[in-house]
Amino acid sequence: MSPAPAVAWPGGTTTFLFTDIQGSTQLWEQYPQAMPAALQRHEILLRQAIAEHRGVVFKTVGDAVCAAFASALDALAAALDSQRALVAEAWDANRAPSWAAPARADGAAHGRSRGARGRLLGPPLNRVARLLATAHGGQILLSRASAELVADGLPAAETLLPSLLNAVSARDAACVLVLDDYHVIEAPAIHAALTFLLDQLPPRLHLVIASRADPPLPLPRLRVRGDLTELRAADLRFTPAEAATFLTEVMGVPLAPEDVAALETRTEGWIAGLQLAALAMRDRHDHAGFISAFTGSHRFVGEYLADEVFVRQPSHIQTLRVAHASVANSMPAAGVIPPNPQLGSFIRK
Repeated sequence: MSPAPAVAWPGGTTTFLFTDIQGSTQLWEQYPQAMPAALQRHEILLRQAIAEHRGVVFKTVGDAVCAAFASALDALAAALDSQRALVAEAWDANRAPSWAAPARADGAAHGRSRGARGRLLGPPLNRVARLLATAHGGQILLSRASAELVADGLPAAETLLPSLLNAVSARDAACVLVLDDYHVIEAPAIHAALTFLLDQLPPRLHLVIASRADPPLPLPRLRVRGDLTELRAADLRFTPAEAATFLTEVMGVPLAPEDVAALETRTEGWIAGLQLAALAMRDRHDHAGFISAFTGSHRFVGEYLADEVFVRQPSHIQTLRVAHASVANSMPAAGVIPPNPQLGSFIRK
């Protein structure tokens, strides 16, 4: 651990910035001679960005740098500038790792710390450490408190997106931007920014959105212009012929044509359901009997739905579904549904 320089410690509520290098152990194995100099330069760039935004480095351990700021906006600006500096650095590709690749993860959390300087304690430090552990290289993650503090100081998306659009337009190759699980996005500002992006989309940029519900975007206008390609649930289902090929050739389950047809009907061509059924049939001889009994309550299907569907639902919907399952199994259980004002709204939907 290297000692921190004698710089004024921010008073009151403090925002912490933690950084480290993703995959540093592998980099040490690949570049044992070059890593010491690369790490030294890496730390210099971080310290410069932190100092320029009035931050204090209070701890370094290996490739991790920990800093504190009196302002959440300063912490975010330091994280952004450090990322830009790492990308802009002319690293020697023959002698050192390419830090221009996503090699860092940043986290920022806001709150008060307890204890003397050098022995900081408290939930904010634990929270930022957990944020750092979940981040991928090149990301900057903020706690909810930090995000709320910087929200008013951030430029509008309309001022940032033109730079992205200009950079994409200058490329010779096509680019694809994929937004997965878009149904979890609730912020109107994000929907507005994406609408702006769609209206200004350059020919080389293609946007792919995966969502369980139609996003609040100008889909009708895109359809009329012929700029929208949609893949709905019906498009993703296997046809009987595709189901037969998948079950017999891919999953290796020898089924009679009538069994394939029955299973395709029971699963409605649901690919994951077909795969789960095939896994369950591998050690069975009575395929026809299994298929006739195959329902959503089967263990494999139940585990899949629990892991991939149920746990991703909001808590009030989980409560309703558990209560509904209880009612279905035992009518007297109807009285166990706890009062919840959100449930009435969900039922009306």
